[in-house]
Amino acid sequence: MGIFRQNFDRPGPGVAKDAPRKKGAARFFEILGRDAGSLFKAGLLVGLAYIPVGIFVGFGLFSLSMPVTLLAAGVGGLLTGPLLAGLYDTVMRALRDEPGYWWHTYKRAMKANWKQAMIAGVVLNLLVGAQVFAGWAMLLGAMQESLAFLAGVGLNVMVTAMVATCLFPQMVVMDVPMLTLFKNALFCTVGFAPRVLAASLLQIAWWVLFLLFMPVSAILVPFMGFWPIVLIATLIIYKPLEKALDLEARLAARREQQAGEE
Repeated sequence: MGIFRQNFDRPGPGVAKDAPRKKGAARFFEILGRDAGSLFKAGLLVGLAYIPVGIFVGFGLFSLSMPVTLLAAGVGGLLTGPLLAGLYDTVMRALRDEPGYWWHTYKRAMKANWKQAMIAGVVLNLLVGAQVFAGWAMLLGAMQESLAFLAGVGLNVMVTAMVATCLFPQMVVMDVPMLTLFKNALFCTVGFAPRVLAASLLQIAWWVLFLLFMPVSAILVPFMGFWPIVLIATLIIYKPLEKALDLEARLAARREQQAGEE
Protein backbone atom coordinates (compact mmCIF):
# COMPACT_ATOMS: atom_id res chain seq x y z
CA MET A 1 0.00 0.00 0.00
CA GLY A 2 3.02 2.29 -0.37
CA ILE A 3 1.34 4.10 -3.25
CA PHE A 4 -1.12 5.68 -0.79
CA ARG A 5 1.54 6.83 1.67
CA GLN A 6 3.63 8.92 -0.67
CA ASN A 7 1.65 12.13 -0.25
CA PHE A 8 1.98 12.02 3.52
CA ASP A 9 5.67 11.22 3.65
CA ARG A 10 7.14 13.52 1.01
CA PRO A 11 6.23 15.95 -1.77
CA GLY A 12 4.82 14.26 -4.83
CA PRO A 13 7.23 13.76 -7.73
CA GLY A 14 7.26 16.26 -10.55
CA VAL A 15 8.68 16.15 -14.05
CA ALA A 16 11.57 17.94 -15.72
CA LYS A 17 10.63 21.47 -16.67
CA ASP A 18 11.30 21.06 -20.38
CA ALA A 19 10.16 17.46 -20.71
CA PRO A 20 7.46 17.05 -23.38
CA ARG A 21 4.20 15.68 -22.09
CA LYS A 22 2.99 12.33 -23.25
CA LYS A 23 -0.31 12.04 -25.07
CA GLY A 24 -3.35 9.79 -25.02
CA ALA A 25 -3.15 6.52 -23.10
CA ALA A 26 0.53 7.03 -22.29
CA ARG A 27 -0.29 10.31 -20.56
CA PHE A 28 -3.15 8.70 -18.63
CA PHE A 29 -0.95 5.90 -17.29
CA GLU A 30 1.87 8.32 -16.52
CA ILE A 31 -0.50 10.35 -14.31
CA LEU A 32 -2.01 7.20 -12.85
CA GLY A 33 1.37 5.82 -11.89
CA ARG A 34 2.44 9.06 -10.25
CA ASP A 35 -0.76 10.39 -8.65
CA ALA A 36 -2.98 7.35 -8.10
CA GLY A 37 -2.94 7.80 -4.32
CA SER A 38 -4.03 11.44 -4.44
CA LEU A 39 -6.71 10.76 -7.04
CA PHE A 40 -8.06 7.79 -5.09
CA LYS A 41 -8.35 9.75 -1.84
CA ALA A 42 -10.04 12.75 -3.47
CA GLY A 43 -12.46 10.43 -5.29
CA LEU A 44 -13.14 8.43 -2.13
CA LEU A 45 -14.27 11.57 -0.29
CA VAL A 46 -16.72 12.35 -3.10
CA GLY A 47 -18.01 8.78 -3.16
CA LEU A 48 -18.54 8.66 0.60
CA ALA A 49 -20.43 11.96 0.49
CA TYR A 50 -22.77 10.60 -2.16
CA ILE A 51 -23.77 7.61 0.00
CA PRO A 52 -26.23 9.54 2.23
CA VAL A 53 -27.35 11.59 -0.77
CA GLY A 54 -28.06 8.40 -2.70
CA ILE A 55 -29.99 6.90 0.21
CA PHE A 56 -32.34 9.88 0.50
CA VAL A 57 -32.68 10.26 -3.26
CA GLY A 58 -33.47 6.56 -3.44
CA PHE A 59 -36.21 7.03 -0.84
CA GLY A 60 -37.72 9.75 -3.04
CA LEU A 61 -37.51 7.53 -6.11
CA PHE A 62 -39.10 4.47 -4.52
CA SER A 63 -41.88 6.59 -3.03
CA LEU A 64 -42.29 8.32 -6.43
CA SER A 65 -42.03 11.69 -4.72
CA MET A 66 -40.34 14.25 -6.93
CA PRO A 67 -40.19 16.92 -4.16
CA VAL A 68 -38.36 14.50 -1.82
CA THR A 69 -35.99 13.45 -4.62
CA LEU A 70 -35.13 17.03 -5.54
CA LEU A 71 -34.84 18.16 -1.92
CA ALA A 72 -32.42 15.34 -1.15
CA ALA A 73 -30.41 16.02 -4.31
CA GLY A 74 -30.27 19.79 -3.77
CA VAL A 75 -29.29 19.64 -0.10
CA GLY A 76 -26.74 16.96 -0.90
CA GLY A 77 -25.16 19.29 -3.42
CA LEU A 78 -24.07 21.57 -0.58
CA LEU A 79 -21.66 18.82 0.47
CA THR A 80 -20.84 17.06 -2.78
CA GLY A 81 -20.15 20.25 -4.75
CA PRO A 82 -17.09 21.30 -2.71
CA LEU A 83 -15.79 17.73 -2.65
CA LEU A 84 -16.15 17.50 -6.42
CA ALA A 85 -14.18 20.74 -6.67
CA GLY A 86 -11.49 19.13 -4.49
CA LEU A 87 -11.35 16.15 -6.85
CA TYR A 88 -11.11 18.38 -9.92
CA ASP A 89 -8.38 20.43 -8.25
CA THR A 90 -6.44 17.20 -7.66
CA VAL A 91 -6.93 16.18 -11.29
CA MET A 92 -5.95 19.60 -12.63
CA ARG A 93 -2.78 19.62 -10.52
CA ALA A 94 -1.93 16.17 -11.83
CA LEU A 95 -2.41 17.35 -15.41
CA ARG A 96 -0.24 20.35 -14.58
CA ASP A 97 2.49 18.00 -13.26
CA GLU A 98 2.51 19.97 -10.03
CA PRO A 99 4.26 18.32 -7.06
CA GLY A 100 3.20 18.80 -3.46
CA TYR A 101 1.53 17.31 -0.41
CA TRP A 102 -1.96 16.25 -1.45
CA TRP A 103 -3.77 17.00 1.79
CA HIS A 104 -2.18 20.45 2.04
CA THR A 105 -3.17 21.47 -1.48
CA TYR A 106 -6.59 19.82 -1.13
CA LYS A 107 -7.49 21.84 1.96
CA ARG A 108 -6.31 25.00 0.25
CA ALA A 109 -8.50 24.27 -2.77
CA MET A 110 -11.54 23.60 -0.59
CA LYS A 111 -11.03 26.89 1.22
CA ALA A 112 -10.75 28.80 -2.05
CA ASN A 113 -13.66 27.20 -3.92
CA TRP A 114 -16.28 26.03 -1.42
CA LYS A 115 -18.80 28.86 -1.97
CA GLN A 116 -18.95 28.57 -5.75
CA ALA A 117 -18.71 24.78 -5.55
CA MET A 118 -21.77 24.64 -3.28
CA ILE A 119 -23.79 26.58 -5.84
CA ALA A 120 -22.57 24.36 -8.67
CA GLY A 121 -23.23 21.25 -6.60
CA VAL A 122 -26.83 22.23 -5.85
CA VAL A 123 -27.57 23.12 -9.48
CA LEU A 124 -25.90 19.98 -10.82
CA ASN A 125 -27.57 17.68 -8.30
CA LEU A 126 -31.00 19.19 -8.95
CA LEU A 127 -30.65 18.67 -12.69
CA VAL A 128 -29.39 15.12 -12.30
CA GLY A 129 -32.04 14.37 -9.69
CA ALA A 130 -34.81 15.55 -12.00
CA GLN A 131 -33.42 13.48 -14.87
CA VAL A 132 -33.09 10.35 -12.74
CA PHE A 133 -36.61 10.79 -11.39
CA ALA A 134 -38.02 11.16 -14.91
CA GLY A 135 -36.21 8.03 -16.08
CA TRP A 136 -37.31 6.05 -13.02
CA ALA A 137 -40.92 7.16 -13.36
CA MET A 138 -40.97 6.16 -17.03
CA LEU A 139 -39.43 2.79 -16.17
CA LEU A 140 -42.21 2.12 -13.67
CA GLY A 141 -44.89 3.38 -16.04
CA ALA A 142 -45.83 6.20 -13.67
CA MET A 143 -45.04 8.82 -16.30
CA GLN A 144 -46.37 8.70 -19.83
CA GLU A 145 -43.68 8.18 -22.40
CA SER A 146 -43.48 10.06 -25.67
CA LEU A 147 -40.76 10.45 -28.25
CA ALA A 148 -40.53 14.18 -27.59
CA PHE A 149 -40.27 13.65 -23.82
CA LEU A 150 -37.57 10.99 -24.18
CA ALA A 151 -35.64 13.23 -26.54
CA GLY A 152 -35.95 16.10 -24.06
CA VAL A 153 -34.63 14.00 -21.18
CA GLY A 154 -31.74 12.74 -23.30
CA LEU A 155 -30.84 16.26 -24.42
CA ASN A 156 -31.04 17.51 -20.84
CA VAL A 157 -28.70 14.76 -19.67
CA MET A 158 -26.21 15.52 -22.43
CA VAL A 159 -26.18 19.29 -21.89
CA THR A 160 -25.82 18.86 -18.12
CA ALA A 161 -22.86 16.51 -18.58
CA MET A 162 -21.18 18.80 -21.12
CA VAL A 163 -21.52 21.97 -19.04
CA ALA A 164 -20.40 20.23 -15.83
CA THR A 165 -17.38 18.80 -17.66
CA CYS A 166 -16.23 22.32 -18.55
CA LEU A 167 -17.36 24.06 -15.34
CA PHE A 168 -15.38 22.43 -12.55
CA PRO A 169 -11.93 22.51 -14.22
CA GLN A 170 -12.30 26.28 -14.57
CA MET A 171 -13.65 26.79 -11.08
CA VAL A 172 -10.55 25.42 -9.37
CA VAL A 173 -8.13 27.69 -11.24
CA MET A 174 -10.10 30.87 -12.01
CA ASP A 175 -11.16 33.45 -9.44
CA VAL A 176 -14.19 34.83 -11.30
CA PRO A 177 -17.93 35.15 -10.50
CA MET A 178 -20.16 32.10 -10.79
CA LEU A 179 -22.11 33.50 -13.73
CA THR A 180 -18.84 33.98 -15.61
CA LEU A 181 -17.90 30.37 -14.94
CA PHE A 182 -21.24 29.14 -16.29
CA LYS A 183 -20.90 31.43 -19.32
CA ASN A 184 -17.38 30.18 -20.02
CA ALA A 185 -18.58 26.59 -19.63
CA LEU A 186 -21.32 27.16 -22.21
CA PHE A 187 -18.88 28.80 -24.63
CA CYS A 188 -16.40 25.93 -24.20
CA THR A 189 -19.20 23.41 -24.68
CA VAL A 190 -19.96 24.96 -28.07
CA GLY A 191 -16.41 25.87 -29.03
CA PHE A 192 -14.89 22.48 -28.24
CA ALA A 193 -18.00 20.45 -28.98
CA PRO A 194 -16.32 17.27 -30.35
CA ARG A 195 -14.00 16.84 -27.36
CA VAL A 196 -16.58 17.89 -24.78
CA LEU A 197 -19.17 15.61 -26.37
CA ALA A 198 -16.74 12.68 -26.30
CA ALA A 199 -15.87 13.32 -22.64
CA SER A 200 -19.54 13.64 -21.72
CA LEU A 201 -20.60 10.48 -23.56
CA LEU A 202 -17.89 8.53 -21.76
CA GLN A 203 -19.12 9.81 -18.39
CA ILE A 204 -22.73 8.96 -19.20
CA ALA A 205 -21.73 5.46 -20.37
CA TRP A 206 -19.65 5.02 -17.21
CA TRP A 207 -22.61 5.76 -14.93
CA VAL A 208 -25.02 3.72 -17.05
CA LEU A 209 -22.75 0.72 -16.44
CA PHE A 210 -22.88 1.34 -12.71
CA LEU A 211 -26.68 1.61 -12.84
CA LEU A 212 -27.02 -1.58 -14.86
CA PHE A 213 -25.16 -3.58 -12.22
CA MET A 214 -26.85 -2.05 -9.17
CA PRO A 215 -26.96 -2.86 -6.29
CA VAL A 216 -23.70 -4.86 -6.59
CA SER A 217 -21.88 -1.95 -8.26
CA ALA A 218 -22.87 0.38 -5.39
CA ILE A 219 -20.03 -1.13 -3.38
CA LEU A 220 -17.53 0.16 -5.96
CA VAL A 221 -18.90 3.70 -6.25
CA PRO A 222 -16.90 5.21 -3.35
CA PHE A 223 -13.67 3.62 -4.57
CA MET A 224 -13.91 3.72 -8.37
CA GLY A 225 -17.02 5.74 -9.19
CA PHE A 226 -15.58 9.20 -9.62
CA TRP A 227 -11.85 9.68 -9.99
CA PRO A 228 -11.09 7.44 -13.02
CA ILE A 229 -13.77 8.93 -15.25
CA VAL A 230 -13.13 12.50 -14.07
CA LEU A 231 -9.45 12.07 -14.92
CA ILE A 232 -10.23 10.66 -18.38
CA ALA A 233 -12.85 13.30 -19.19
CA THR A 234 -10.66 16.19 -18.03
CA LEU A 235 -7.68 14.79 -19.93
CA ILE A 236 -9.77 14.83 -23.12
CA ILE A 237 -10.76 18.50 -22.82
CA TYR A 238 -7.67 19.82 -21.06
CA LYS A 239 -5.60 20.95 -24.05
CA PRO A 240 -8.20 23.16 -25.80
CA LEU A 241 -9.51 24.42 -22.47
CA GLU A 242 -6.03 25.41 -21.36
CA LYS A 243 -5.30 27.23 -24.61
CA ALA A 244 -8.59 29.12 -24.62
CA LEU A 245 -8.53 30.23 -20.98
CA ASP A 246 -4.78 30.13 -20.21
CA LEU A 247 -5.48 27.84 -17.27
CA GLU A 248 -1.90 26.90 -16.48
CA ALA A 249 -0.83 30.54 -16.14
CA ARG A 250 -3.84 31.21 -13.94
CA LEU A 251 -3.05 28.17 -11.82
CA ALA A 252 0.58 29.27 -11.41
CA ALA A 253 -0.54 32.77 -10.41
CA ARG A 254 -3.03 31.41 -7.86
CA ARG A 255 -0.36 29.13 -6.42
CA GLU A 256 2.06 32.05 -5.99
CA GLN A 257 -0.66 34.16 -4.35
CA GLN A 258 -1.58 31.36 -1.95
CA ALA A 259 2.08 30.77 -1.11
CA GLY A 260 2.45 34.48 -0.29
CA GLU A 261 -0.52 34.36 2.07
CA GLU A 262 0.92 31.51 4.13
